[in-house]
Amino acid sequence: MQLLPLFADLDPIGFVAGLGAVWLIVGLVMLVAWIWALVDAIRNPHLDDMMRIVWVLVIALTGIIGAIIYALVGRRTHTLSRGGPYSTNPH
Repeated sequence: MQLLPLFADLDPIGFVAGLGAVWLIVGLVMLVAWIWALVDAIRNPHLDDMMRIVWVLVIALTGIIGAIIYALVGRRTHTLSRGGPYSTNPH
């Protein structure tokens, strides 16, 4: 009597290789997102020098978490302060 008949024909080598491929893709996506956030913070003309340094340090020191925070907060705040769709600033 098998405990898990659904997994009886599972090839452990293929399973581990497939799982490794998934983690490789996830890691590459995270690396690209981190690099994008870092480059965007450096080249963003709407950030003053002090905020640029702060965002670069946050992204560089916290990795993907910093990139996510920058994407959610950093880009949004400078867009709104420069006459974005929800800003009251006409210029």
